Amino acid sequence: MNHGMSLLRQDGRMEGQIRPVKISRDFIKYAEGSVLIEMGGTKVICTASVEEKVPPFLKDKGRGYQIGYASSTDLRTWTRDDARAGIAVSPDGWDSETISYPNVFELDGSTYMYYQGNQVGKFGFGLARLESDS
Repeated sequence: MNHGMSLLRQDGRMEGQIRPVKISRDFIKYAEGSVLIEMGGTKVICTASVEEKVPPFLKDKGRGYQIGYASSTDLRTWTRDDARAGIAVSPDGWDSETISYPNVFELDGSTYMYYQGNQVGKFGFGLARLESDS
């Protein structure tokens, strides 16, 4: 029992405080898009190649890949409800056409997702934090 006192972690953070997040763009010299994401001792490198064309199934639809959501009660019949994904393209900017290739992970009790923006991350990568599990 700590009698209302806050506990300090070995690295000096308070209990419940997440590690600082550092994102370094263009980390790999010869990749068309790259980012280094650092959270404490955890380091993740993401690289991307760019192909200057739209996948055939998106041709002439005016949009790129989107992160979607689907559910099933029997694993045979699926219902798609992309609004439940909790993320959509921005009105303008680096993720206004495409949000793709998500990676979801947990760290210090929170759930995060990083993803690529337009042209497979050529113009940016995003890091989102889940605000609610409901």
